[in-house]
Amino acid sequence: MRGRHLFKNVFVIILTNVGSSIALILLNKQIFNSGFHATLALTCLHLFVSAFFVRLAGSYFGVFTPCNVPWRAACSIAAGRVLSIASMNLNLFYNSLSFYQLSKIAVLPATIFVKTCIMNEDLSAQKAVAAIATSVGVTLATVSHPTATFGGAAIAFVAVACCVFAMVSGEGVKRIKGVSTMQMMYAELPLATAMLLLVIPFTGDYSKLREMRALDLEMWILISLSALGAVCINISGFVSVVRLSAIDYLMCGHLKTTLLLAWGVFVDDDVPVQLVVGCAVAGIGLWRFYAATAGEIASTEKPESASIRKGQ
Repeated sequence: MRGRHLFKNVFVIILTNVGSSIALILLNKQIFNSGFHATLALTCLHLFVSAFFVRLAGSYFGVFTPCNVPWRAACSIAAGRVLSIASMNLNLFYNSLSFYQLSKIAVLPATIFVKTCIMNEDLSAQKAVAAIATSVGVTLATVSHPTATFGGAAIAFVAVACCVFAMVSGEGVKRIKGVSTMQMMYAELPLATAMLLLVIPFTGDYSKLREMRALDLEMWILISLSALGAVCINISGFVSVVRLSAIDYLMCGHLKTTLLLAWGVFVDDDVPVQLVVGCAVAGIGLWRFYAATAGEIASTEKPESASIRKGQ
């Protein structure tokens, strides 16, 4: 029963993350189309609002009890979050959109390699094959004619490494005794916000903000809604990484992409065959991965139920 309860809880978390991510993508698209192009500044605002809501939940509403979190762990997770955000933005600036997308997809296979070959963690062959198949499917559906210079490829490599570091450090919270996910976010999010705020003056966002005209009411409403959506994503995403694993969270990201692409397949009239094939391959990979995950949870329930029957 405990495994099934965990699966239901995680399913709700993933559903929240997927739904809020799709809403945030649509909101951000509207924001950028309206003339706001300071992406790092917007991300910094998202982190600040998330930190505010987590602090509110812990300090004033008693949702959890704040505690002393190991300083090194909080700084490591905050640095991983900021490095992954900044490096991926740099990656997009120096490379084509297709190559940027390819490097984002490469984070999943790279995480599998690090966790299985370097950290010696167990991952079933069924889940590994399903994850790689999903990555191939998303690549087929979203990547065409990627181009990059040697310098751009090096930046993309660093960006992928930073994202893997962020995933692995975030997952490490479960190994810290007496610290919950929300308690870690209580300590980590303000640090991440401050770090990203220090990075912005050295990026193109600083000049964009200085040149930007005053925002109208509609833009402020869109940015506010975007920040609220980011709160749901940041909290549900971090909980997903800790409660499950980095690989499960990255597969959740591919689920969002596949759902958006599948929606486009059904809505658009002229759909490339490559997109349809990619969506199909990714869909099969996702189905096999989550079927394997459900099977693992069910297998952990059997010994528990057997021991209960023995005790009776």
